[in-house]
Amino acid sequence: MATPAKGQVANKRAPQKSATPGLKETGQEVSRAVSYNYTAMVNYARSWVFGRNGAYRQFGNDCQNFVSQSLNAGGWQHVGGWYQYDTSWWYSWANQTWSWTGAQHFHNFAVSQGRVTYLSYLNDLGPADVLQVHWPEGTPDVDHSMIVTYSPWSAGTRDIRVSYHTTDTLDRSIWNLYSSFPYATWYALRT
Repeated sequence: MATPAKGQVANKRAPQKSATPGLKETGQEVSRAVSYNYTAMVNYARSWVFGRNGAYRQFGNDCQNFVSQSLNAGGWQHVGGWYQYDTSWWYSWANQTWSWTGAQHFHNFAVSQGRVTYLSYLNDLGPADVLQVHWPEGTPDVDHSMIVTYSPWSAGTRDIRVSYHTTDTLDRSIWNLYSSFPYATWYALRT
């Protein structure tokens, strides 16, 4: 995976004409899909950020599992296939795909299947979008996933906040995260 300069947002351009199911390209801006319930995604995340839903298994590094549950609550459809393939995304009573629980596997799935679009700026993140980060040490893989649970405009910028599992956190400012990890690589994904 090619990564952008450290401390920067991954600068990936959205396709000029989107063949992505549920996304509609309008000039430079991608509009929200009407088939997804973004309010349900945010409500789920806010409800379960400090707890664990007994309908799902939990993991030591639970961040992507939590984001996947939130997206599922808002209508993301499961995609069948072998659990180790990044072209699959599902959860069942017996197992789940690597893309359901792994941040890099989810990134691979969501981008390759057209479920997300890269945003050029963190300030473009809206409710139920996904923010992923790669810490500068270790492998070049995406390390952590978060879901936007708060994003009103305030003083000329968006007061965007994310929630996540592993270190259960509700409504942490993305600007606080960004300044705390200046050498990280950020992936802002429109769901």
